[in-house]
Amino acid sequence: MLFRSVPLQVLAYDACLMGMAEQAYEARGLAAIQVASEEVIDGPGYNYKTAFQALNTNPASVTAQQLAQGMVSSFTTSYVSDGVSTLSAVSSAAMDSVATSLRTFVTASAGLTAANITAIKSIVGGVTHFDFPENIDLKQFMQRVSTTASLPAAVRSAAGGVVTAINQAVLYKMADARQTGGLAVYLPTTTSQENGDYGMFTAFESATGWGGFVNRMLGRAVTSRLTTGSGLGGLAQRGVAHIARSMAHANPGVGALNGLSLVLPVASPVSVSADAVANTAPASSSRGTGVVESVVTTANQSSSPLLQASTPRRAQTIDTLFSGVIESFGTGG
Repeated sequence: MLFRSVPLQVLAYDACLMGMAEQAYEARGLAAIQVASEEVIDGPGYNYKTAFQALNTNPASVTAQQLAQGMVSSFTTSYVSDGVSTLSAVSSAAMDSVATSLRTFVTASAGLTAANITAIKSIVGGVTHFDFPENIDLKQFMQRVSTTASLPAAVRSAAGGVVTAINQAVLYKMADARQTGGLAVYLPTTTSQENGDYGMFTAFESATGWGGFVNRMLGRAVTSRLTTGSGLGGLAQRGVAHIARSMAHANPGVGALNGLSLVLPVASPVSVSADAVANTAPASSSRGTGVVESVVTTANQSSSPLLQASTPRRAQTIDTLFSGVIESFGTGG
């Protein structure tokens, strides 16, 4: 598998609604920094003329942090005026602390009364929701919980701990109109908001027990298992529909969908299957796949923190319609 042999520094999702704590935790071992949006990404997606501008001058000196910061800056220039767009760069290493803080919060919430749950649902209603209404801004939610006097002191303290962990994890973010915090989280408050595919975040659930808190909000036994649906089918279909709608609104006639962008060094072009070239999923799979879109830069310096190699490397952009599970792309000869 490609990701076992190529050290990634920046994993950037040019796809809607990928800036979730669950996703960042699950993918924390793939790259040092993850760049993603809590909200739907506008149709044109990243501006590939400016997103990697940091590499234009002396690419050998560019760090992952500088590249990620440049991507957030480029996206801000393109979309900050629309009032809804978001983008943040998150430290993968810090996601363990985020998960630990969430586990502490879930544990502290074990004794919530019916009145407490009603208060928390009211808080959920007042924070930023995204295009999938079950996704809310995690930092805003925890900030409000931490200052709600009617809630138990242990819950308020634990919520403050989550805010601290998020502040340490989010390296750069847009100063968006809704003042989002950089990471979303799944928190439906009615069964009609539930997403049947949420159960795929198994590592996150094991680390945080977040599903138990969700169950409390839904009035169910804490140990009830959140449904797993049929793999990625539901999420992929909803995601593609939202991306397509966004693109049709922003740029009529454009059919290509930008998905998972991987900034990585490869010694030779990336090979993709005929299904990927056709931008369709194999009949046996409900997952979307993608195409290699473009070479964004070339660097010959072997000392580059991002492009370490003894031979020229090319930073490639790989597209996929859905990036919850990363496909195994091979490298051509």
